[in-house]
Amino acid sequence: MKIPKTSLCLDSNHTKPNPKSDKNKFVGSRALFDPNFIPPIFIERKKKSKFLQGVITDAIEDQYSTNINFYGLEGIGKNLLVNNFLQDISLKQVNASIKGKSSRNDQMVYILRVDCSEKEIEQVFFTILSQLCSIIKLQININEILKATPVKIWNFLKLIMDRLEQPVILFLQKSENIPPFYLTKLYNYARNSRKIQIITTINTGLQKYSFKQYQGMDHRIQMGLYDIKELQQITTDRSFMAFEKSFEPDSISLIVDYITEYDLMVPGACMNLLKEMYPVIHQNGNLTPEILRNTTQYYFDSYNLDAITFADFVISSSIEDRLFLEYLVDFFRSKNNFYIPFDEIRQAYSMTCEELGYEILDQEFLNSFRKITNAQVFCPSKIFQSAEKWENNGVYCVPHFLTLPVDEVNELLNVSFGMVDDGFNNLNNLKEGDNSF
Repeated sequence: MKIPKTSLCLDSNHTKPNPKSDKNKFVGSRALFDPNFIPPIFIERKKKSKFLQGVITDAIEDQYSTNINFYGLEGIGKNLLVNNFLQDISLKQVNASIKGKSSRNDQMVYILRVDCSEKEIEQVFFTILSQLCSIIKLQININEILKATPVKIWNFLKLIMDRLEQPVILFLQKSENIPPFYLTKLYNYARNSRKIQIITTINTGLQKYSFKQYQGMDHRIQMGLYDIKELQQITTDRSFMAFEKSFEPDSISLIVDYITEYDLMVPGACMNLLKEMYPVIHQNGNLTPEILRNTTQYYFDSYNLDAITFADFVISSSIEDRLFLEYLVDFFRSKNNFYIPFDEIRQAYSMTCEELGYEILDQEFLNSFRKITNAQVFCPSKIFQSAEKWENNGVYCVPHFLTLPVDEVNELLNVSFGMVDDGFNNLNNLKEGDNSF
């Protein structure tokens, strides 16, 4: 007996992503693979953006130097916040130039950007120097600079900076890769120059980050996590920009559920998963449940359910649990279901008891399903969790998602059931005196 296909009904607490707006246009792969891409709409950290704008604007207008550091988990949106601010400055300068306006408040500001990841300090200094020379149209002997020591490059860089009349904003992404000694030198030099503003971002881990090794940091701003609804909206918006065909809302929810279950709850983690699936989605034209399950099976480091573990779980389970699991997987065999609603989970258990002739007991149902979720074959959706969707004896009364591809589960179930049947047959033969066992 097969469980009939049903659609997953979103409850009142599950908000559907906003439809594609005029501003949220398709731009293609750039929306995912360009590290400096600034979406036309995004969930802005308004307080932090206003603080950044206020501090830098005041420093430029009053002719003193300051520095701001944004720190937090990688992928939390630090660079997006800063790049959006720098883009606004560039646009204002372009508009002022077109209109022919010139005032102290509209003075030209040089903007320099350096991605410091996997760069030696010589490369960081050289990148700053080359950008600066390009802006002021100064020709340099690149081969000579490449052979120079960090001290010589640093002195040459200071020589050019000293001759500048315009203010400079230096943005150092992933500055945790710069030795503290050199970062402190940059801060001190900028402070003495009175015209260089430094913005840095530092990727931190889950532990509390220490800034004792950095001297001269004026402002340190921590970037906190988004909530799960914001993460869902960000993923929806970016998928609209990256793919011509809109995804089903449940597919976006499942991406976020995978991230919250096996990764860090940051937008960058969702973007990286979309990048991983991009070639397959581009080829198939849509995101199906099986594409998601196949992609995530070996993607997450913390995901530890493999074929051997799954087979061992099935073999060691009771006939009731194995049949229950079979009915649950039946729900996904159409390959169109991202989730199984909780009432369908109960229905699958009812069908199991009916086939085995067992009495339907609520506690036995919870115990059996808890074994399946503890084995990570199914996981509860955090997207659908709310105050009304409570936990009952270790089981969340919410829709669940299947973690393995359906075809693989089918094959493993068939093999596992066969191994169990062979085991029972061999055991019976042994009892009857057959020594072939």
